[in-house]
Parts: sequence; C-alpha cells; structure tokens
Amino acid sequence: LFVGPVVPNALTRPLEKLHAKITTPTATIFDDTRSHPSGHPLTSFTWLVHYLNGRGEGLKAGEIVTTGSYAGVVDVPTGQPVRLELEGIGVIETELISA
Repeated sequence: LFVGPVVPNALTRPLEKLHAKITTPTATIFDDTRSHPSGHPLTSFTWLVHYLNGRGEGLKAGEIVTTGSYAGVVDVPTGQPVRLELEGIGVIETELISA
C-alpha cells in the first residue's frame, strides 16, 4: 500500500472504473480497466462510517482508509524499478528490495 498526496477533485471523479498499468523495464505485469469491487470507493467508505457510528466510534483526522483494489493482488518483482500508472490520477515509481 502506497499513500500519496491528496487527489484533486477525488469526490467528483468517475471512479467506478479505473485503468491501471504496472510495468517494469522489461515487462508489462498488469494493464487493464477494472471496476471498483464496491461499485465506487465512496460506497465502501460510507459503509465504514455508518458501521463505526453504530458502534459509537468514528474516524480521526489523518487515519487512512483503503476501500478496495481495482487490480487485486499483483505480484511484482524485486530488485528492479516498478511503475504503476493510474489513469487520470497519477504515477508511482518504486523499487522493492528483498530483505
């Protein structure tokens, strides 16, 4: 899970489907448009808020909530650059190193 900057206009973007592409210098690992598992990320978030409120709990500023994955779990190689592009949102470039 990578946490990045706030996505501008996130609440008004059409996020029911999203194109994700994951590449290395030598291969494309994932390249597809998928639907959000709940139909839209706000559906999962709204459920969580109501669930917590029902228990007398809530969310606090700075807490991170994940709402599901458009791509599921994707195995990526270690020891080489990996690039994740989320269409219309941004790019993450990283390299995982085996410990």
